[in-house]
Amino acid sequence: MLDRPIQAAAEGLPKPTRADLAKRRAASIPTLVEQISTIEDIAAIFSSLRTLFDVAGAMSCQPKSFDQDARDYTAVGKVTEAICDYLGHEMDSLVAKVKTIKPQTEWDRFLAHGMIIRHEVMAGADAADIVTLAGQLAASEMKESRP
Repeated sequence: MLDRPIQAAAEGLPKPTRADLAKRRAASIPTLVEQISTIEDIAAIFSSLRTLFDVAGAMSCQPKSFDQDARDYTAVGKVTEAICDYLGHEMDSLVAKVKTIKPQTEWDRFLAHGMIIRHEVMAGADAADIVTLAGQLAASEMKESRP
């Protein structure tokens, strides 16, 4: 039976009550993201949101999401576009947050810089702007590493 491994994995875990589920629904993503403080966690959330953004974007390209005759999104398309807008805003917030945190390790620096550059690339930034940004990040890295 397909659900058997899931059931076995859940054994011993507390069963959530309706009140627990209501609390989970009440917690907003921005509030939860504010509690994240490490570059590694921010980069992980960013990557997850980016994947969701890509999936929602692909869904808005489906025929059920766009009316060719009207040259506009259908109701379904408008919902998926709103999801993309929301996820884009959250990714912007994560990038802004990661820029305020000083990397403590080389791995932190790699994750932070990669996240910043990836966000700009995926937002459609010009190649020259990406090269400039990478240069600025490298220069700041060199400045920080000098005694």
